[in-house]
Amino acid sequence: MKQGKVQVFAIVRIDKYISNLESQIAVQAVFPSIAEARAEVERLNSLVDADKMSYSVYATRYYPNGRQLSDDD
Repeated sequence: MKQGKVQVFAIVRIDKYISNLESQIAVQAVFPSIAEARAEVERLNSLVDADKMSYSVYATRYYPNGRQLSDDD
């Protein structure tokens, strides 16, 4: 049985000054439309030093009712 999923757009912050890769990357926010996410990324990138950090948009899925894995997944 397929679970309901919603496509969303995550804004990811990359802290370039941190050497540990796992600590460099953080999900900053999630938006329902790519237009909103892109506008927020543009705004955030205008506020920071590009040599130290940057923001990007990535498409992902949100499972509002959770996700039950089956042998088909």
